[in-house]
Amino acid sequence: MDNKKAEIEDEKIIICTFPERKDHNFLDFFPKGEVKIINLPLIETKAINFKFPSPVEQYNRIIFTSKNAVEPFFNKAGKTSNKIAAIGKGTAEKLKECGYNPDFTGKGISTIYFLKELNKILPPDQKILLALGNLAPDTLQQNLSVKHFVERVNVYKTQRTKDIDLSVIKRINENKYDVILVSSPSAVNHLFSLISIKKLRLISIGETTTKTIKEYNNKPVATATVPGYSELTQAALTFLSKSKQ
Repeated sequence: MDNKKAEIEDEKIIICTFPERKDHNFLDFFPKGEVKIINLPLIETKAINFKFPSPVEQYNRIIFTSKNAVEPFFNKAGKTSNKIAAIGKGTAEKLKECGYNPDFTGKGISTIYFLKELNKILPPDQKILLALGNLAPDTLQQNLSVKHFVERVNVYKTQRTKDIDLSVIKRINENKYDVILVSSPSAVNHLFSLISIKKLRLISIGETTTKTIKEYNNKPVATATVPGYSELTQAALTFLSKSKQ
């Protein structure tokens, strides 16, 4: 993302519903002193104990739809020579950090779009292993199984954060914020279980999260053009810049 700062009048309050990220400082992209970031992490991921349905070396390809699956998977599998597909650049970068170079990286738009991308590059009759989180839907497995042998292994779980800062929830209920950034359907579900008002100003990381927001009769004020934290930041910056006009 172009690290271009926009002119935003007054101090804007941005509430982030995910843990602070070491690889991305949101304040770097906003004018100094004009944005206040309030952290309200609503979900966390945790590696779980799992077993591979078949020996890993028997699969033609391993597919990752989240960077959260990478370390738990290879911590158990060890070094492998399988072909690897990543749903988007964030997952691909995590794979590279762990010493694996995916042979295919999708655009990261959505699971359905990723499925279309895979159908273009997969040879027929592949044996595929999906490394997923416990809340990931069966969309890929069901659709890929039409032409391939597909198995799934859950390597991490997504759970609600237990310690919630109630002062931030109070701020939201009193409408004392500008925007709330959400990065997953799980965070959206947890957020709406905590607040008492019906309408929120949300900025979504992608279409999958936006779909969940709409299930609560809300429409996000902005959605990142491509799923990713830099793109989510850009969406917030653009929205806040326009809102002052």
